Amino acid sequence: MMKNTDRFSGHAKAYDQFRPNYPTQMYDFLKETFNLTSNSTIADVGAGTGIVTTELAKRFKTVYAVEPNTDMKSILAERFKGNPHVQIVNATAENTMLANHSVNFVIVAQAFHWFDGQAFKSECSRILKTGGHTILLWNIRDTKNLMIKELGDVCRKCCPSFSGFSNGMSFSGDSIPENIQEFFAPKETSVKQFSNCLTLDKNTFIGRQLSASYAPLPDQKNYHEFVDGLSKIFDVYQSGNGTIIMPYHTVCFMTVSA
Repeated sequence: MMKNTDRFSGHAKAYDQFRPNYPTQMYDFLKETFNLTSNSTIADVGAGTGIVTTELAKRFKTVYAVEPNTDMKSILAERFKGNPHVQIVNATAENTMLANHSVNFVIVAQAFHWFDGQAFKSECSRILKTGGHTILLWNIRDTKNLMIKELGDVCRKCCPSFSGFSNGMSFSGDSIPENIQEFFAPKETSVKQFSNCLTLDKNTFIGRQLSASYAPLPDQKNYHEFVDGLSKIFDVYQSGNGTIIMPYHTVCFMTVSA
């Protein structure tokens, strides 16, 4: 069975090129809600290719980009070469290699569903300073949308490892998935959402789907069938000017005591 740390091997370039960022309002919300300053030390755990790290480095003096995947780290290293605000850490979420009580804030973007939740919870307790916080966030599709439902059908047909978007995490309204409640327990968990709809042309629409861990690579079975299925969905739902609206929103989970 493939290790979770290897799931994006071969997908890093597509991930970096086609994965969306998060709303500016979300970054502002984090800084204000958690009383972070420019001198705060941040751990971006499961940093991937540095989409969130880039934004954090604009706002904070020290950012640890914790990432175990070799392909992802190669892009991280190139992106932040010579950047004094970012330190790349070759480590997993469950064993970040960071010093005890060394960070003010832990952020996890689009990655918690790959972690051992309880082991990561213990690791956060170890590395966070007194009064520190962890936030878990995702860009998620509106699964009630007909186009998104059809996209899921194509993924189930062509991607053997597809278990649902975000590794099968179930997001619905203001409901909080059980594993997230367990992560923050005994504190109560709160949720904050931001609209983050994407306008994509055909190339970026297909590329966004190919950036998923479950997507077949070009030399693998079902790749051409998958791309063809995506192309047909785009042609049906495109607006007439060569773009399609992907109904996304950003959802953030945190403790209510923040």
